[in-house]
Amino acid sequence: MSHPRFLFQQSVLFIDEQSQFESLIRKGLFSCPAEYEFCPSRLSKAYERLQGDTPDLIVSTLDFKEGSILELIRKTGGFLEKVPALYLSEPHLADIEAEMSLLGQFNILDRKAGPLEIIRKMAQLIAENLDREKPSRFPPKRELVQSEKVLESPWADAILKKNK
Repeated sequence: MSHPRFLFQQSVLFIDEQSQFESLIRKGLFSCPAEYEFCPSRLSKAYERLQGDTPDLIVSTLDFKEGSILELIRKTGGFLEKVPALYLSEPHLADIEAEMSLLGQFNILDRKAGPLEIIRKMAQLIAENLDREKPSRFPPKRELVQSEKVLESPWADAILKKNK
């Protein structure tokens, strides 16, 4: 395979175990000057990682050891829809694929696709998004606790009565 120049100075986040992408490594993908990072396919780890720098491309499986990519998309508040991503699927994940198609446009490829097909799809996604502004990192969602107005709470009424 020729040198994959399309990844020059790009950052790629693989959300899965490194062993799942060994065939891509063997095909020469990693001889390209790019930044590659692996994140375990666990919802909490992927969410934590995505709070850091935004990658130029995400390559991920649809199913995680805890949860699915749908849960990660929801948890990030749509952030993942702004980052070019290639999702690898298997036949038993048809329900997740169907739900993703209802949510919008996602790039899904059969996990059994050969390494060259995966690399071609990665190149296509990089090329399509070269002029697109990279989204900034998303802040972790803060749970807003809505407290009662002090004077409307039962304990405030008791204090006001006592102090009269």
